[in-house]
Amino acid sequence: MAGDGGKGDDWVEYYLFDLVSGRELTLASQLRPGYERPLWRLEQRHLLHDPQFDFINRAHQAAWNWQAASDKAAQPAPGRAAVPDQVQDHTTPERLTGSGLEITYLAGSLYDSHEPGGYKRKHTLVIPYTELRPLVCPGTPLARMLQARGMW
Repeated sequence: MAGDGGKGDDWVEYYLFDLVSGRELTLASQLRPGYERPLWRLEQRHLLHDPQFDFINRAHQAAWNWQAASDKAAQPAPGRAAVPDQVQDHTTPERLTGSGLEITYLAGSLYDSHEPGGYKRKHTLVIPYTELRPLVCPGTPLARMLQARGMW
């Protein structure tokens, strides 16, 4: 964990390594080209339907900041062209864990929080490897791991 010299902000950096070659890997190097839109659809599905986000979908009438201003109260259309900038800019880097792809968002990038300091709250979702598998590029270290686990 790194800090900012005592000003109260901190961040965490994660690195992924191929244990065979010892090289650092990026998430993009493990997924098929053009993975961004399908991954964003998976994120949308989890944000709209995972029980941990029920309070947003009910209490905030599904008023997600990542929806266009004109349809903010409506369900997002599947297959948005790209991940909206405010979501990309306010997430921690995605990271692969033992159970899947973990993505952490700052609350302020997802929904309007009216609590003092509520915009700094973090929410984490995990996309299981069973859902992520179609996006994994064959022959990559991630594909080898999934194959070893019987998930390929």
